[in-house]
Amino acid sequence: MADRERRRACCPAKDCPWRSWTVYEEDTYPHRVFALDLVVLAVSAVVLARATLTAAGQAYGCSRDTVRRWVSWVAGLAEPAELLRECTRLEPRGLPGGLAVAGLPRAAAVLHLLDRLADLLADRGVRLRPRCSGLARILADQLERLGAVFWLTKPSPPLRGDLAGVGL
Repeated sequence: MADRERRRACCPAKDCPWRSWTVYEEDTYPHRVFALDLVVLAVSAVVLARATLTAAGQAYGCSRDTVRRWVSWVAGLAEPAELLRECTRLEPRGLPGGLAVAGLPRAAAVLHLLDRLADLLADRGVRLRPRCSGLARILADQLERLGAVFWLTKPSPPLRGDLAGVGL
């Protein structure tokens, strides 16, 4: 994944404000060397399967420090209580068929709730990317609709569970 080459596109119009931009394939995300689904796999290995940072890094082709940063980044993306509130708003019975988030490490709760939120939104007709993790689906939606990029190395905007922006 880390050796992926990205292409640049250029606008032929001299008055174009963007002039050029990076072309991101469907499974990629701005300013990421690793795909978001790989981040989910490595973080899940640590917070759910209790793999060591070193083992997860070796399994997914990155360093233990990268996995540590990913765990911290995922944990800080959203407040689990806010995500749970939005899931419950869409599905009053709560999280049927899902993990109970109480007692889970924060990063695990965020990943699980983002998966659940993405599924609930898709069930209600919101067009999200298919065949990827809830994290990738929700962040891609935020990027496409709002232009919000969730940085790993800089403060990211708060990930909001606000359903007003998706037309519900």
